[in-house]
Amino acid sequence: MKKALIATLLFLFLAGCGDSGPTLTNREKFICTQCHKLPFPGLHSAAEWPGVVERMVGKMQADNKMIPDAQERAEILKFYQTRAGR
Repeated sequence: MKKALIATLLFLFLAGCGDSGPTLTNREKFICTQCHKLPFPGLHSAAEWPGVVERMVGKMQADNKMIPDAQERAEILKFYQTRAGR
């Protein structure tokens, strides 16, 4: 009985450790890493990330890089806002 209880508690603990937030697709990662490494989400607050993403899209356009479509842009923004600092 004691082993079953310990196993159950361990399972519940480990199940709660997973990250259930949004993730980036490989294409979205590539879009971001055309010019730099993926930035740490805590670099900006959730309120700052929309401006950062739009600024990066402008730089991609100016440099003739692959640009995220509206859905990709929304997913990238959601990824960073849910993990933002401050």
